[in-house]
Amino acid sequence: MRTMVAMSRVAFTCLLLASAAGAAPDRAKEIDDYLTRCERFGFSGSVLVVRAGKTLLQRGYGLADREKGVLASADTTYEIASATKTFTACAVMKLVEAGKLSLDDPIAKHLPGVPEARGDITVRHLLAHTSGMPRSATGGRGSNLRAAVAGYLAAPPVREPGAAFEYWNGGYALLAGIVEHVSGMSYMAFCRENLFRPAGLENTGFTGDDFLRNQAIGYDGAGAVRPAAGHPYGEYGWQYRGMGGIVTSVADLKRFLDAYEAGKVVSEGNRRLMETEVTEYYGLGWGIAATKRKTRRIGHGGDVRCFHTSIERFPDERALVIVLTNVDAIEAWPIGWNVEALLFGETPPYPVPPSLVDVDGKALDALAGAYAIDDANRIDVARSGGGLLVTGTGPRASAALAGSEGADLSREIAVAERVVAAVRARDPAPIAAVLADRVPKSWPGHLVNIIWPGHLERWGELKGVRTLGATAPSKGYVRVLVELEHERGKTLLEVAFEQGKLGIFRLDAQRFLGGTVYQPTAPGRFAAFPWKGPQCPPLRFDGKDLVLAGGVRAARIEAR
Repeated sequence: MRTMVAMSRVAFTCLLLASAAGAAPDRAKEIDDYLTRCERFGFSGSVLVVRAGKTLLQRGYGLADREKGVLASADTTYEIASATKTFTACAVMKLVEAGKLSLDDPIAKHLPGVPEARGDITVRHLLAHTSGMPRSATGGRGSNLRAAVAGYLAAPPVREPGAAFEYWNGGYALLAGIVEHVSGMSYMAFCRENLFRPAGLENTGFTGDDFLRNQAIGYDGAGAVRPAAGHPYGEYGWQYRGMGGIVTSVADLKRFLDAYEAGKVVSEGNRRLMETEVTEYYGLGWGIAATKRKTRRIGHGGDVRCFHTSIERFPDERALVIVLTNVDAIEAWPIGWNVEALLFGETPPYPVPPSLVDVDGKALDALAGAYAIDDANRIDVARSGGGLLVTGTGPRASAALAGSEGADLSREIAVAERVVAAVRARDPAPIAAVLADRVPKSWPGHLVNIIWPGHLERWGELKGVRTLGATAPSKGYVRVLVELEHERGKTLLEVAFEQGKLGIFRLDAQRFLGGTVYQPTAPGRFAAFPWKGPQCPPLRFDGKDLVLAGGVRAARIEAR
């Protein structure tokens, strides 16, 4: 069956590339080769590429549903998270065009329960992320709009409205509330009637909708988490409405953007207004920047657990790159930027997977087994598709796989454990004492008062903590991995230090000490491609030995 799937993929790709002939077939082949290598290292998702108005590539990579063996395609649906904000902005513009509100109206005119002290915030401020409210201002849960408004606006502002850009999710929840209050329809119904239908979208909706077809399953390091239309936050309430939650495909996104650019979604004048910078890098519902080519880049990304989105439009070149993924550890935006670079004959700005060779399955099976450095350190190798899954047990094995053999990391481990204890105690002081200079001084308070409580709300009471190990992948950079056991499952925490100072406290870490997929780059030689953080060193097989970084040898002790 795997052979048939692979043949289908090849046939489809050849057909797709042939259909792009006459446009930019070499660019399409380069992009497809890059994405295919990404697929070998765990990427799964759907990609659409347009140049000079012609579609060069529109297909899926990897599996939309691993359990059922369903391949990703152009019609696979994903949750697009914050890219929903562009749709919300368009919905507001439709109401402006209908004469039901003005961009410079104070939000108190169109929302219930706005505190008098926030009366100078306008609709335009929310669209442009210039409300003066801090990014950390949350509190809008459930279905009661008045309570949500009061919750979002309870935090003190950090500056005057209009003074500067600060990305605030809550502002777009308030905009969705304005859509509902002014139109008399639910935000979802308004979008379906006034945005999705005029654009001819065939399979687009919101989390919670049960009619959506071809849903991707979202995966994290522990396995399947939820389908695309599954709620990431329990319900599509005011904690997420308007700021995220649309579920769609690359095919439908192209239909929407075609209709948007043709003036079928908002008027041409309002489209230009949305795409005009209000502050550096943002307009009204769109991120705005310039490319190296001195052309316009207009887009939006989105990240929510297990789903990532990158939409980049290049209107001066009539080009478009969309990347949607369903793997938590693999973000869409670096892939999108690399695809853009390949599309225009530039050097990709982010690391790309190495060139690979195909190895016979029997040869890979022959390498599977257990390899020992010594009695306390072991490497387990298992077949994983066209490559190998390599897992280290013990400090030397883990360090060698991470390229940090021989490093004494006991100090960093001890500090990491003190930081975790401080977070559990809701005490920001010990965290602030070891904080890297580049991290905002307000971050420890934000961590213990907002991020950590949100984590506990999702995973339940903390039952236990276990330090799994540490690595030093590059000079002055140390990563400590901690397993957190909660009522509703285990999670992985990464605590990273830069020159001895705390730089990262990541509650959604992936297991970097083992379970890494290595792909063949030459006979007997394999390379990994971690999507986040420093690259792992390659490994090779020499007779019955596995040779790791720094020449560390592990002798085969058990075949599989």
